[in-house]
Amino acid sequence: MSESAVSEQSTTQSGSGGRVADAFRRFWNDETKRTTLFAGLVAFAIYEISREPGHQVYDQYVRLADAMIHGRLDIAPAPWLESVVFEGRTYSHQGVLPAIMLIPFVLVFGEGFNLRHFAALLGGGVSMAAWSLATRLGLNGRRRILGWAFPVIGTTIWFESTTGGTWAVAALASVLFLFLSLNEYFGKRRLWLIGLFVGLAGLSRPPAYLALAGYAALFVRQPRKLVNLAIGAAGPVLVMFGYNFARFGTIAEKAQEIHYANDGYRHQRPPGMISIRHVPFNLYSWFLLGPEFQENFPYLKLTILGTALPLTSPAFVTAFGARRERWMWLCALFVVTPAAIWYANGFAQFGMRYLLDAIPFISALVFLALKDDRAPGYWVLLAFSVAMNAYGVAYTNVFGWTS
Repeated sequence: MSESAVSEQSTTQSGSGGRVADAFRRFWNDETKRTTLFAGLVAFAIYEISREPGHQVYDQYVRLADAMIHGRLDIAPAPWLESVVFEGRTYSHQGVLPAIMLIPFVLVFGEGFNLRHFAALLGGGVSMAAWSLATRLGLNGRRRILGWAFPVIGTTIWFESTTGGTWAVAALASVLFLFLSLNEYFGKRRLWLIGLFVGLAGLSRPPAYLALAGYAALFVRQPRKLVNLAIGAAGPVLVMFGYNFARFGTIAEKAQEIHYANDGYRHQRPPGMISIRHVPFNLYSWFLLGPEFQENFPYLKLTILGTALPLTSPAFVTAFGARRERWMWLCALFVVTPAAIWYANGFAQFGMRYLLDAIPFISALVFLALKDDRAPGYWVLLAFSVAMNAYGVAYTNVFGWTS
């Protein structure tokens, strides 16, 4: 190789390395980006350290990712209630997006990849999005740290990020993309991207699609903006339709009906899978259901039905102090409405898993209340929230579910 060629190659390599170094310096000098990454790493470490031991056997998403790699959508038979059977083939019955996200991990680590690690990663992503949102809404210093702590270790996001089962991963992916939709709304406000993020949340847990109604309420008299919002959500919706058609020969979602027909826990309880008559039980679960007391250690016994939101995350009440952006209550209400009329409350859980879709919007309102000094008692309520969630994680790690 000639001297000039060697010199040119050296310059090119040096220039490439210099650009990488410059990019890293710009990132490191940006306080917001640096601390956002740190918030994600801290949460990931908390979730990994406190996660349930062993391999997660309820891992239909790993099975589905492996099937997709091999050009299939049917999976190997999964544990109890982890799958549905249609025309002799076994399928996942949850939203498909987490399986798509898992493909790189399964390619590298194989079908034995522990889904608990992926749950912790999703929890770390939620942490980054929550920190970023708190920053966008004007929190800084101690208030930003303590505001960020509410969703990350003051709600059952902590529990779901450590248990790492199929249902947990679906919920965490939905929460992550709903947080990202709020970051975009309070950032550049590109409506197509907000619609895309909500659509991706819905591709994990379909009730999340209803957050679009809350966003749409802001632009009801601006048809062009509504169109942009819908365009963003269209892609995930088409993926969902295609996924349904490939499995069941129809764009309609049949998996939940099949799942219900085989659910021995509340099978054939009147009046069926969806009914307004389920509302009283679900509201009781959300707001009143508590643990049991026993004479022996650990004295406070968690039940398999879960624990009400005011007991796991009492700091949520400070969201009512927010006087700005109260349209987010609509989003929170819309995304949990299907769970109110659903035949079961989530089951095998600490806290109310079906309420997690509302946590991004409630968290944003908590951040606003903190910013405007309208969150009296928040520090005490947060301390109780963190203590209760730490207890839930420790309890299930040690004792599991016994009833």
